[in-house]
Amino acid sequence: MARAKHAQRGRDPGQFLALPHVIVETRMGMRPNRAAAWLNYSEAAMRSADRQFPAYGRELLAAQRAGRNVPWLLIALGWDIGRALPRIVVARDIDLAKLDLCMVSGLECLVAHDAETERALDVAIIALRAGARACSIKDRQLGITTHWTSDIRAAMAAEALPE
Repeated sequence: MARAKHAQRGRDPGQFLALPHVIVETRMGMRPNRAAAWLNYSEAAMRSADRQFPAYGRELLAAQRAGRNVPWLLIALGWDIGRALPRIVVARDIDLAKLDLCMVSGLECLVAHDAETERALDVAIIALRAGARACSIKDRQLGITTHWTSDIRAAMAAEALPE
């Protein structure tokens, strides 16, 4: 139906313009950069074999596409972390090289873990590269936030430096 409307207006029916959808999504309360980010992910890309979404990631992405979004998100590194909060779960068997966190684009995130500091830092870096506005790391065993967004960005910059 959308293609027919574009054809009536004299546009190429094969061309799918994102701008009207960004306007619609901003009227629903979604920020324009967030709306534009999810338009880049098609259903075929979501089913791609070389990507791995975290648990509850597909559901969150579908809710975002429907206009419902959360202001912040917990990225849990265990199934028992944050059960009553808006969360996605990065299970221990997920390969971080294939992890796709496109659903965190434009959100503030908190990576919560139990004594998995290196893995938590890797997940936070992936989240920031995926477009998260802010991401900090909290160790539940210590009960404190161990890394803030600025610390993680500094680790990203150090990682990018040639040795």
